[in-house]
Amino acid sequence: MNLPLLSRQPVSGCFRRWLPRLLASAWIAGFPGPCWAQTGPASGDTPALTITGFDSAGGCVTVDFETPDPSRRHQLEESLDLRGWRPVPIATFEKRQVGLLRTVLAGVVEKASFYRVAMLDTSASNPPVYVNLQVDAELEDTQGLRTVTLELQRRQITATVFVTAEYANRNALLINELFRTGFEIGLHGYYTGEQLASMTYAEQKDLLSRAKLALEGCRPCGTYKPILGFRPQYFSQNEDTFRVLDELGLTYNSGFKMGQLYLEGHTWTAMPYAVPGHNFRVLPISTVPEGCHRVYLCDLACGQVEQWTPAQWRDGLLKALADAIETRQPLVVLLHGYYAGDETKYGYWQPVLDFLDAAQGQVTFVQSKQLVELATP
Repeated sequence: MNLPLLSRQPVSGCFRRWLPRLLASAWIAGFPGPCWAQTGPASGDTPALTITGFDSAGGCVTVDFETPDPSRRHQLEESLDLRGWRPVPIATFEKRQVGLLRTVLAGVVEKASFYRVAMLDTSASNPPVYVNLQVDAELEDTQGLRTVTLELQRRQITATVFVTAEYANRNALLINELFRTGFEIGLHGYYTGEQLASMTYAEQKDLLSRAKLALEGCRPCGTYKPILGFRPQYFSQNEDTFRVLDELGLTYNSGFKMGQLYLEGHTWTAMPYAVPGHNFRVLPISTVPEGCHRVYLCDLACGQVEQWTPAQWRDGLLKALADAIETRQPLVVLLHGYYAGDETKYGYWQPVLDFLDAAQGQVTFVQSKQLVELATP
């Protein structure tokens, strides 16, 4: 598994080129001051984009540019060598003045020397926005989990509940009830806090096999649940874990964070993607920019690690929703029954309700397995 965290090495220069699939584009690279690309037609009278400023510092890449049509969809792309280009589909664009836009890419840690802004053809698709809510069921909590799931049921929102085997063994009736009422059940290991990366292949295979069996239930008894997805405790996994997932027939692994924890070539990939040499797909949890770094959308991480107040948690959720609607990229949010579901202790539940209110009618809620299916050719 390759999870690169590389330092940025800006390269001076400023370039412009036309590509057949784009109405207009400009190539740019890291440089200390403003750079202007010449304007001119790509073909016929098609206007050009003009790069008016670029900055790369502190984990942020900022591009200012002039566009003849601010209403059209634009796209940021990056390259290591000017030969291969990768889109940055999560990049958003802010209107600065009439005809002037800015995009700021936060959380840049992987080396990319060149960036390009493109204005896409009007025929570019405008797909629906999919939101996947993941809810973790573990420890001793049941009331918080019920708070979250009952509200989702009331709103007719489908979601995925990731469960440890230890929790399922203690709360089998509750997990069966959630499955019968339309929730997908995913595997979250056997014990809370387990570290798969510290185990041998044989130890991982034994632990996860028993955990999957505990979650599946009894087919002759009518309690069987198909288990297709997995997320490791604390994102602890390695190549042995990947091998075990294949052998257990799991189809996706959500132990990744967009822009923070990813496989090579997928820094900014928000959609589920294939893993070379394996049979499952990666389903990244979404991240949201805060200044020049990114925060992954997990209630526990935002509250305990980032020390976000409930107001900041609300702002983060609404910012992520607005970005997803603009970019048409999926949004994956992780909640814990014992954290977000405990409004009295943490104050994180009302922000979730505000998020659900704001999302109503603008997005399509899906289970994790459904999002993976939508992204599978």
